[in-house]
Amino acid sequence: MWRARPRCGRLKQIFPGFWEATPGTHEIQDQVAEGDKVATRLLCRGVHERDLPGIPATGNHLEVTATVVHRIENGKPAEQWSGKDTLGFLQQLGVLPPLGEPTE
Repeated sequence: MWRARPRCGRLKQIFPGFWEATPGTHEIQDQVAEGDKVATRLLCRGVHERDLPGIPATGNHLEVTATVVHRIENGKPAEQWSGKDTLGFLQQLGVLPPLGEPTE
């Protein structure tokens, strides 16, 4: 789901908790800037070592993709739109079953 978010201060609060719970790498696959926008495609790999809200640590390996577009104003991010593979993330954690497999 794509969402516009004013300012990016809240991200500074959320990301450290996520990174601590799933240590690994966050690689920029592509980054393009045009006008006042910067688009970034990311690949995040890690291991679910600590609890996330509502999800106890599983020890599962993760690989998640995301795309983020920032609008820059006065040299700082002013808005953000992002999309990530939340379904794949939850399946890798075992919260949701893989598609095509019957549920019990």
